[in-house]
Amino acid sequence: MKIDKIKNLKEYMSLFWYFLFLLFFLILAISIIDSIKLRLKIRDIEREVDRKVEKEIKWYEENLENYKKEMEKYRKLYQNAQEKISYYERVYRRLQLTKEEIELPKTSKELRKRFEKLGYKPIN
Repeated sequence: MKIDKIKNLKEYMSLFWYFLFLLFFLILAISIIDSIKLRLKIRDIEREVDRKVEKEIKWYEENLENYKKEMEKYRKLYQNAQEKISYYERVYRRLQLTKEEIELPKTSKELRKRFEKLGYKPIN
C-alpha cells in the first residue's frame, strides 16, 4: 500500500512537473507572440512617423523656396531704394551747391534786372 502511494505520489509529481512545463511553454509562446506584435506595431509607427517627417520636410523645402524668392524680391527692392537714395542725395548736394552759388536779389531793382536779362519784359 505504501508502495502504491509512493507510485501515485511519483505520478502526481510527474504530472505536476508536466503541468509546470506546459505553463512555462504557454507563457513563453504568449510572450514571443506579444513581442512580435509589439515589433510590428513599432514598425508601423516608425513608417507613419517617417511619412509625416517626409511631408514636413517637403513642406519646409517648398516654403524655403518661396522664402528665397520673397527675399530676392525684397533684396531687389532694397537695391532700387538704395540707388534712388543715392541719386536724390546727389541731386540734393547739387541743389545745395547751386543754392550757395546763387544769391537772392536784395532789392526789387536787382530782381527786375535779372528778369530783363532772362528776356522777360517788365510789367510796370
